Amino acid sequence: MDIKKIFEKYIENVLGVLIFFNIIHQIIS
Repeated sequence: MDIKKIFEKYIENVLGVLIFFNIIHQIIS
């Protein structure tokens, strides 16, 4: 198990979710 790769994957997923919610918020506003 490569901790660094898992951590990078987690960060990418978090950023993706934040961007997704930001777009939804822009549409709702």
